[in-house]
Amino acid sequence: MTKSSNNRGIALVLLIMSITIIGVIGAGIVSLVGSKHRAYPFQTQSYQAYTLANAGVEFAIRYAHDNWIAFSAGPSTYIPNITPANCTTTHPNIKNVKDSSNNTLFYLCYDSTIGSPTYDQLTSIGIFGNAQRKIVLSHFQTYANH
Repeated sequence: MTKSSNNRGIALVLLIMSITIIGVIGAGIVSLVGSKHRAYPFQTQSYQAYTLANAGVEFAIRYAHDNWIAFSAGPSTYIPNITPANCTTTHPNIKNVKDSSNNTLFYLCYDSTIGSPTYDQLTSIGIFGNAQRKIVLSHFQTYANH
């Protein structure tokens, strides 16, 4: 009889340990899912800022293509001519190009002072909420001229 009750005690201890381990694993999974859920809005804002920066590039290409004569005569007629190092949202010569009601906008900078006229850069900065993304397009005039 002592052997039978001894096996029941070990089984009970193993059962309690198994339940504890499964509980710890479950709590870890719930914690991981919760942290992913809290980080999701930041990923969404970053992607939307990236999309706004892409929209800025498309806007600049379309603007330069539609107004090619004015753009080729003076590229800074609408897109500020600033070196890429100074192309930040705090630069005094940069202006936001598009703004909507939900705090979304993009900024454009154009630099044609790098050397040759075939190597120029367009920088687009998209902002959505607290997220900010930057896209740099080299050889901008070749895109705008076609």
